[in-house]
Amino acid sequence: MFGEILTSNSSMTGFREDEEVTSQDLLYGTILTSGGETGNSLDVHVAGNVEDFVLMMNDKTAELVLNGTHFTSPESLHDDNQYKTASHPNQAQIGDTLKLYESLSQLK
Repeated sequence: MFGEILTSNSSMTGFREDEEVTSQDLLYGTILTSGGETGNSLDVHVAGNVEDFVLMMNDKTAELVLNGTHFTSPESLHDDNQYKTASHPNQAQIGDTLKLYESLSQLK
């Protein structure tokens, strides 16, 4: 599951593949350390697999009209077809969308 993340020297939180952790632990690991393995674990939990989660990410960017953003992986491994804009006219809408996710608002 973590093969590409390991071989690309991606940032890791340190959870083992067989370790049992909570969703909140995974959120912390994704946000605080940019842990690729925690992100992938959440992706599988939410969408069933990483590929479907990427489709969900791109659907959300289309919904938010983020035309300068396209994802090929959730952990931001290098890919010429993956790109993100640093600023966008819809940043306020993005902030409002993030506020909807109660789990994120509870992180301190």
